[in-house]
Amino acid sequence: MKRFATVLSVALSALLSQPAAGQGRILLSGDVVTPLGVIQSGWVYIEGDKIVSVTQAKPDVQASIVQSDDYIYPGFIDLHNHPIYNVFPRWTPPQLYNNRYEWRRAQIYQSAIQKPESDLIKADEFCDMDEFSEIKELIGGTTTVLGISKPAYDKPTPACIQGLARNLDWYTGFYGASVDQEPVANALGITPRGYPLIAPDWQGDMPPERAQEYLQKLQSGKLNLFVIHIAEGKRTDHEAQSEFALLKNAELLTPKTVITHGVGLGTADFADMAKIGSSLVWSPHSNMVL
Repeated sequence: MKRFATVLSVALSALLSQPAAGQGRILLSGDVVTPLGVIQSGWVYIEGDKIVSVTQAKPDVQASIVQSDDYIYPGFIDLHNHPIYNVFPRWTPPQLYNNRYEWRRAQIYQSAIQKPESDLIKADEFCDMDEFSEIKELIGGTTTVLGISKPAYDKPTPACIQGLARNLDWYTGFYGASVDQEPVANALGITPRGYPLIAPDWQGDMPPERAQEYLQKLQSGKLNLFVIHIAEGKRTDHEAQSEFALLKNAELLTPKTVITHGVGLGTADFADMAKIGSSLVWSPHSNMVL
């Protein structure tokens, strides 16, 4: 760990010391860990704040070189989490549920998680919650996250979300210097207000006007990625199963759509996803516990 930290420190120093004409080019040499295996004595080429290539052969570019006998690991990408809940102790559900609407309506969950979160945000503690959770992500090796919910949908994202881990839906630094420029949307669900399968007091996860807004952004190219939480429940549960049809009826099942959870989906649903080219992000721990 100490040697890895030294390599990282030297790499950062080399990057920061680059003259403007070099545009911050850097070559890291070492045993590079990739999803397909370890590249012995491989090369990672970085230009500015982006990884350009990972190769066995040394790229033919002018750059500062940092050589190492250690392993070089990528930063993990956390595509599903609710990181600001990290300020609370882990909630242990007292039972299994048929779908997420059951545990979200449960008083024990409201008392342990939702009300304390709401109280902290009302007390203007969002930035502290965000920074605490992003530091925990970085300690675990995660450099990019999705799912830090800003205090209000219809208000600007606080500037404190810049820095630390990259937030795919609010600020990565790849699409300008200000927040809310990302071509990514992360929707909690598809159920509209008054959806008949949900309890009468359910306010809904997506008003029809917001569904139309997402559709227009997808069609105009303003969204490159549309992530949505649906079918979080047992395959035998009608509520969990019904959400896929709502997604299709709203024309939001597209090649840019990523379904989070999807444990309530069946073979025909997955076939529809494969046909259109949409994707799935599973959340195994919470799905098995809840």
